[in-house]
Amino acid sequence: MKRNFGYLFFILFFILFTGCHRGGGDSGVGSSDVGTGTGDSGAGSGADTSVVDSDSTITKVKIVSPDTVTYPVEFSVNIEIVNAVNTAGLYFRLKYDSNIVQLKNKNNLASSVKEGTFFNQGGVATSLGIGFIDQDPDSGCLLVGLSRSRENPGISGSGTVMTFTFITVNKGSTSIIFSEIAEENSLFAPETPLESITGVLWKNAEITVK
Repeated sequence: MKRNFGYLFFILFFILFTGCHRGGGDSGVGSSDVGTGTGDSGAGSGADTSVVDSDSTITKVKIVSPDTVTYPVEFSVNIEIVNAVNTAGLYFRLKYDSNIVQLKNKNNLASSVKEGTFFNQGGVATSLGIGFIDQDPDSGCLLVGLSRSRENPGISGSGTVMTFTFITVNKGSTSIIFSEIAEENSLFAPETPLESITGVLWKNAEITVK
């Protein structure tokens, strides 16, 4: 049965939108990893810039950024996936301190995010959705969803999902994190687009602006 992916993203963004409200926007941005039953509670690090991972069994979605940048400067933040198994898409809530960093063009999101090559392997079309909570560019809370189109098979392996272009707006430190509420960050398989793949570790990053 063919699925309507426009309807799918309506559902995904409804889930994410209510999730940002529950999470309170940009308050309390922390640095711990968001795990789903993996027991890995260490802080994420921007020093880990490779999609190669020593553990070949755990699926990870990682925020990869520089540890330190200068002010003012433009820099990239990658969302990378490691050890994916039959994955057709993802959605997540990304939070950061908008007093320290912001998207390069916060009023034109399409110019500040570039889709990676992981989900469009095989020439499959993808659907990308991205927005701010309450459409407020200063909220420090992004709602993001990305999926392979229709009934194409899921992808296994590792690679870059997308790249955000940020700019520094002040000196200081901020974490760039996935939502603290694990169920609001999800990978899904082609057969179950609204059911989260279990056992995924979501790894955060921290950045210092000097």
